[in-house]
Amino acid sequence: MKEILIFVIAASLLTTSCFDECTFETCAAPNFNVINALVFNFDTTYSNSDIADAHIIKYTKGGNFSQALDTFYFTEQFNNNDYLMVLSDPEPFSSGGTLNLNSYENFDYIIKPNSTGRDYKVNTIQVKGEFSDCDCVYTNTQKTFELDSIATDRTGSNLQVTLN
Repeated sequence: MKEILIFVIAASLLTTSCFDECTFETCAAPNFNVINALVFNFDTTYSNSDIADAHIIKYTKGGNFSQALDTFYFTEQFNNNDYLMVLSDPEPFSSGGTLNLNSYENFDYIIKPNSTGRDYKVNTIQVKGEFSDCDCVYTNTQKTFELDSIATDRTGSNLQVTLN
């Protein structure tokens, strides 16, 4: 009985000290789609006419880029002077309002400035994050991918990758 009482007191003290450190604040969910997104833009050497037909093609994962699943054209977005190409769970391949069961990490992509231009291959995407101990801060702990077979690390950053 004495051991149980000591355990209960110790657990109570430990719990109280942990609760003292945490405020258990209610906070809005962080925008994971922004924090974990990959952002690309074309180098200024590309003219507006060079990128008028810019698009991204979604492929099955595996690095062989043989089975295209979908294509998204940035034409309307670029016409509004928005030249950032965001790759995340809802962008640019929307799930149409349904639950997106396949993370954008589960696919490979090719970004093309136009139909005859260079291919920029994006694959081996890995994104992870975590919440700090007791607060509402979500930190991106891994955001890596290969761009044209070159390992690229954008962990903790939303800076765009310039395609040149």
